Amino acid sequence: MTAPVTRAIATIPDDAWETIQYPDAIFDEDTERWISSAEVAEVPFTAFSSQKKAKQIPGRLVVRRIPELNKKE
Repeated sequence: MTAPVTRAIATIPDDAWETIQYPDAIFDEDTERWISSAEVAEVPFTAFSSQKKAKQIPGRLVVRRIPELNKKE
């Protein structure tokens, strides 16, 4: 993940995350767990922001996270 993407994700407030349910559980091979829900959020994002203005692409960054794997202690 690039630094601009990481910074953009860090600006997403806690109340911006929307829960989504998967109709069928998905097996996450990295964690070796079944996942049946996640959260999504979006934030404005400009791709290629280090380039000249004409080459920058404004848009939105859509992020998915899995709450069970990101528990705050």
